[in-house]
Amino acid sequence: MVHEETLYLASAPDMLELAQRTGPRIAHLLIIAHNPGVSELVQLLMPKEEAQALAAGAVCSIAFNAPQWSAIGPAAVTGVQCEKPRSRLFGLL
Repeated sequence: MVHEETLYLASAPDMLELAQRTGPRIAHLLIIAHNPGVSELVQLLMPKEEAQALAAGAVCSIAFNAPQWSAIGPAAVTGVQCEKPRSRLFGLL
């Protein structure tokens, strides 16, 4: 785990750049940060017709088809799954 100070209130382009600098030994990356940057990053990467602001506490998983982290971006996205806290919580009850 790496604590990256630059993620605090980072912009979407800054978060994407950080992800693109991830080394080849890392297969999965979890970014925990604040809005509005996180919502903007998801909106940047999602198909425009699906893009929306994230609710507080929401999580998104974004899959890419890219040979390395430096190649990730909107054109490399193969899937996006977002979950809101309430929909997940009430679905389990």
